[in-house]
Amino acid sequence: MAIQIRRAGKKTLFAPGVSAIWHAEDGIVSALPAGVLDLLAADWTLGAATYGSKHFGAVAGLKVRIVAALGALFTCVCAFSLTSPAARRSTARKR
Repeated sequence: MAIQIRRAGKKTLFAPGVSAIWHAEDGIVSALPAGVLDLLAADWTLGAATYGSKHFGAVAGLKVRIVAALGALFTCVCAFSLTSPAARRSTARKR
């Protein structure tokens, strides 16, 4: 990253007296709505697929996408199979 900053003609300032504190992500993740977490997971997957395609070839990127799609499908099927038949019937009636 420092090389990219240097290529862009920017100056780097080092401040040895500055420190950073890492806080656990529990507070951040719990404050986000479920839909946002799903979007972050999808964004991470697309980023991993793009990285794989760029550095390891198109097949690697395609493999990441296929594994992610099958993982999502498996999660959906498992969630559906774990619900009771009575709950599925009541949900179907509401539609």
